[in-house]
Amino acid sequence: MDRILGEAATALLLMGAWWSSPAAADPAIPQSTCLPENVPESGGWPVKIIYLHGWFAAAGPTDTYGNRVGELANRDQLAALARQYHIRIAAPLGTQVLPSNGMLQWGKADLPQIEQASMAACHVSALPDGLSLIGFSSGGFKARDIGLMPCEALARYTAILAVGTQTRLVSRCDGKFRNIPEHKFPPDDLGRLLNLTLPAGQ
Repeated sequence: MDRILGEAATALLLMGAWWSSPAAADPAIPQSTCLPENVPESGGWPVKIIYLHGWFAAAGPTDTYGNRVGELANRDQLAALARQYHIRIAAPLGTQVLPSNGMLQWGKADLPQIEQASMAACHVSALPDGLSLIGFSSGGFKARDIGLMPCEALARYTAILAVGTQTRLVSRCDGKFRNIPEHKFPPDDLGRLLNLTLPAGQ
């Protein structure tokens, strides 16, 4: 019994070491971040979008179905959007790892949890009104769930976009919630879909 307890304790220590070690920040595995990265002037730009990722393998050497590469490509597209509009985009991580396949997804995360994770990703103490939320694939289904909340609960949002649900959903809340069923990112004309405005002089 002591041996079993000792092995369990060792396993827990190893798991803790993984999350606190450089492996936890493996650049090949998408992390919680604020886009665009490594752009000093972006520190003064407002956080205007929350992005909810699709699912990908949360740990280990195998990029199941190439989903990590796809997620990093999505973030490159969003970083370009952020630079174009002089905004920041919070890209927090989902809250659930599926035991069956190790994929990170959004699970039962609610909007307050997502907003808290987004503030942590961008190192801010509050999010402004006039936010947009975009979700892709697994994140698209979570965006769908949020878009089906009572419209008054979404008052601070100007746009909620569910991408990649592969099912057509009716727009609601006076067009605030919109669905793009096609499993492709980014959708065409993303800036317009999110009601973004170019900065003065552009």
